[in-house]
Amino acid sequence: MSGEVVMSSVIVGTGTGAVAIAAVMALVVVGSVAAVAISALRQAKQKEAAAQAALAQRQLQAWQTYQAVEQQHRQALHRSRRAVRQTLQALQQASAPESTTQRPNTAQAAGFLNSATSAQAFARLTQIQTLLQQIPTASVQPLSRLQAQASALLQRLAQGEYLDPDHLASFQALVERSLEQAITQNLQQAKTRQRRLSDLEAVLAQILAHEYLVTAGGMSLDAAWQDELHRLKQQILQLLSQREVSADSLSVLKHKAQQLQQSLDDAQARQALTAVLDDTLQRHLQNLGYVRLSQPQPGEASWAIPGGERLRSVLQRDGRLVFQVQHEREYDAQQALSVEELAFFQQQEARWCSDVPLLLRALVKEGFQYQVQFERSAPQQSVPIVVLENVDEIVAAEQAQAAEARQPRYHPLAE
Repeated sequence: MSGEVVMSSVIVGTGTGAVAIAAVMALVVVGSVAAVAISALRQAKQKEAAAQAALAQRQLQAWQTYQAVEQQHRQALHRSRRAVRQTLQALQQASAPESTTQRPNTAQAAGFLNSATSAQAFARLTQIQTLLQQIPTASVQPLSRLQAQASALLQRLAQGEYLDPDHLASFQALVERSLEQAITQNLQQAKTRQRRLSDLEAVLAQILAHEYLVTAGGMSLDAAWQDELHRLKQQILQLLSQREVSADSLSVLKHKAQQLQQSLDDAQARQALTAVLDDTLQRHLQNLGYVRLSQPQPGEASWAIPGGERLRSVLQRDGRLVFQVQHEREYDAQQALSVEELAFFQQQEARWCSDVPLLLRALVKEGFQYQVQFERSAPQQSVPIVVLENVDEIVAAEQAQAAEARQPRYHPLAE
């Protein structure tokens, strides 16, 4: 007889730790009814969490403020880039020959200056200096140096000094190259800020989704990981309040979030496995005549055995299924069982023992890769006893016995 039965995965074995995603998938056959149900449940939970996270993110004041500041930064970069580009275009157009609008090279600029008088050179440098002064200071890194060089050249011309045309042409080419580099750097800076914003948004959405799954989604998570989840959210909010997120800070956040993601994925896999297995056990035990009396928590239930006594089922964190037949009585559990009670308990234990192979076959047929790892009869000196402490439990037990008397025993998988 099998008053105590432990079922474990054919592949995973007994194990001691919590079930991870790989272990959950090893508990079921790929493509089976159970595997499809677990996958569908996980996807539904993830979709629900993502929607709730998006809502929470939109309502988060710190995020709204940070987005507004980032938008101001991007607009400032755009204005600066436009100003530099306009200056560069004006500079190129002014130095181009009248017969063409193509950008001149250094040789063209030199040719222009070679044919120009000192007055024309002075006017040209004045124009360059004016154009440089119209650019925002932060737009071009060596702007002050370029302005200083233009002023020095103008001063030399004003003093009547002759300047080599090649020197002036080189200076103009330097200004053009500097402006082109400034445009490139501006674009790169804008892309970097946008990428950093997108990464931060993804990490925040990830954390908020995790938070929803733990607080409202019924997911069980180790206390240490719950603390880590709380810390990560606070770190993100602190960074948002500072209006600036460095690449190093974001990298650390992404790494921690990824570690947390693995733990939460495992917890979600356990949750889906528990829900699907709860439903599967209920259907097949009901087909065998059992009635679920209570479910203190997911993965744990109490069943009325057809004809009397009680069966307790527990899904452990390592994926094992544990069953125990318990004796029911309406008075003190400390009193030793009478001969009649013991005989009845053993009769119902035998009843459960004959149902174990049928239940196992039903689980295997739906894709659960379980096998009986351990079974034994309950010791006569330590038969587990459950005292019916309230009217509801007594009525439920009586109704279960009445239903058993009215219905024939049915084994849907018996051949």
